[in-house]
Amino acid sequence: MLTAVNELNKIKAKDIKKFLDSINLSLKVNKKPHSLSSTYTIVDKKGYPVFYGNYNAFIKFICSLNYILNYVRTNNINERMN
Repeated sequence: MLTAVNELNKIKAKDIKKFLDSINLSLKVNKKPHSLSSTYTIVDKKGYPVFYGNYNAFIKFICSLNYILNYVRTNNINERMN
């Protein structure tokens, strides 16, 4: 998992945006005034929050989501469920 996080740190913000757009999610970054920390919110099409947390949690969530989606795509989980 740490390797995935290190790899994701190299990815540009627009690549993360493209990834989220491809699964119908969007990212909102809430910068706190007078603070170095920001919170990240991922919402679905209707605006319901799917994820809320700090940067480290956000990176771990994206890595986990990417891993799950790759697993589903490579193993044709959708076809087996029908």
